[in-house]
Amino acid sequence: MLGWGSAGKRPGLVALLAGCAVIVPAATAHGGTAGPTVSLGKAKGFEYMRVTLQNVFSQAGAPAQCAGERFATGGGGAISGPGTEASLNTLQATSPTQGWQAEGSTTGVEGRKLTTYAVCGTKPVTESAGTDSFAPGAEFNSGLTCGGSERASSGGIGDVGGGGDVRIVGLFPAADPFDWIDSFKNAGSENTTVRHSVRCVSGYNLRYRSESARVRKGEAGKVVAKCKESEAVAGGGLLSTSGTSFDFDTWALGSKPWDSKQDARKVPEDGWLARVHNGADHRIDLTAHAVCRRKG
Repeated sequence: MLGWGSAGKRPGLVALLAGCAVIVPAATAHGGTAGPTVSLGKAKGFEYMRVTLQNVFSQAGAPAQCAGERFATGGGGAISGPGTEASLNTLQATSPTQGWQAEGSTTGVEGRKLTTYAVCGTKPVTESAGTDSFAPGAEFNSGLTCGGSERASSGGIGDVGGGGDVRIVGLFPAADPFDWIDSFKNAGSENTTVRHSVRCVSGYNLRYRSESARVRKGEAGKVVAKCKESEAVAGGGLLSTSGTSFDFDTWALGSKPWDSKQDARKVPEDGWLARVHNGADHRIDLTAHAVCRRKG
């Protein structure tokens, strides 16, 4: 696992990477009672789980757990309503391997609905992770790798300590020398600690799909990366850029499995939806990334 700061920018994909470090304290949470974790159905060896937490204000969420002997290859989350006063602060696997955790917050007067999703497969998973502390305004990108024959199926960013306001900018599969990139900003006024990770699998025939769209300044936008008809989504993520650079004036509102609604089962296995708010003074490019499993 490697991270870079803005002073160490390099050409190509690595040129987008940025990093920083400092100290810590402890976080608060406020939300209503979580509903039950429910199965949204099964497809091509995966089961899709969902849990919803109502009335979220300050960095609250609930984990979606896999059932039985299943393991989370990926997961996601979404926070309801306009993006000017809300953001996702955490999207990461739960410990050890059988669920996913989303957390969000709002500065508005009304609580929001926070939904967490877990994509649960039958094959064991591993994880590579790092934990670092960040000062207010720090921008960071983490390049992570899987071992041996493993491939990246998802990644995580977790605001794990300190009253910061972590804004998720990117979670996406990468080419050499890395397997996955996590990108985020501490938009709060306090130091905070962030855990950044990649989830790795073997035994799945994975394909990486992506789709991009423009988002106007001051607005929220979304885009879907679709799996092929013979595939099912195992994980996914997003990325906001301006030209060839990450855009740290954007933040995630949703990154989750998507249903085309063209099948009678209505299982969200057809692709990955990304939604962000663009807080920059210019248009940005939003890319959704779907990690799709082919048969065999």
